[in-house]
Amino acid sequence: MVIQALQEALWQASLFLNHDSYFAAIAFAGLAVAFFISRNKTSLLASTIAAMALIPFVKMALKDPRPCTIEDLIPSYCGTDFGLPSSHAAISFLIAFSLFETKYFPTALLLALLVTASRVLIGAHSILQVVGGMALA
Repeated sequence: MVIQALQEALWQASLFLNHDSYFAAIAFAGLAVAFFISRNKTSLLASTIAAMALIPFVKMALKDPRPCTIEDLIPSYCGTDFGLPSSHAAISFLIAFSLFETKYFPTALLLALLVTASRVLIGAHSILQVVGGMALA
């Protein structure tokens, strides 16, 4: 019963994080906090701009379909673009890595792992696609 409740909670959190507007607001807040805490603000800013600029081009170049589109079934939580790399994973890990030498790193890393796991759970990305996003960070 506890496991089912945890699975349901993770599913609901995954659907919430999948909504681009909610994730954008959370990511912006996370980046703002990381910017003020981070020791290397210039690197964080440059990495964020580079990641956001590169992700669409890499997706178009690789054309790796999302798992949720393979069976001609496009749920409402499935993106219409390609899946590799996962921008959710890239931004989440970029925030976590920017806090590497701070006391906030373990919490940021845990949150990044939860965001990444949620992308795989709902079928928006494969494991390879989220690992690609992590590597881009």
